[in-house]
Amino acid sequence: MQEYKAGYLKLQMMHFAIMSNVIGNGLELQIENFIKEYPGTGLIVIDTLQKVRKTVSANVNPYAADYDDINTLKQIADKYKLAIVLVHISVKLVTVIR
Repeated sequence: MQEYKAGYLKLQMMHFAIMSNVIGNGLELQIENFIKEYPGTGLIVIDTLQKVRKTVSANVNPYAADYDDINTLKQIADKYKLAIVLVHISVKLVTVIR
């Protein structure tokens, strides 16, 4: 693998996906297929977790649901020795300008 000086990265090394399946319904396979196609992958960013999580019943503890979803992705990160960054927005604040 070729090393790059801090702050410089070849754009062709970056890949973006704007559509995906959800956790438990194909996302894991999509990630694994991507890693097989690009075996040098070291970082995956998911923005936002809410877009890839399965629908959760109102009766489910939100912490438990987060844990289950994150654990699924952590297993992939551990298996392939890469980092997965999840963007999780817990509260959106609305600012009123007067």
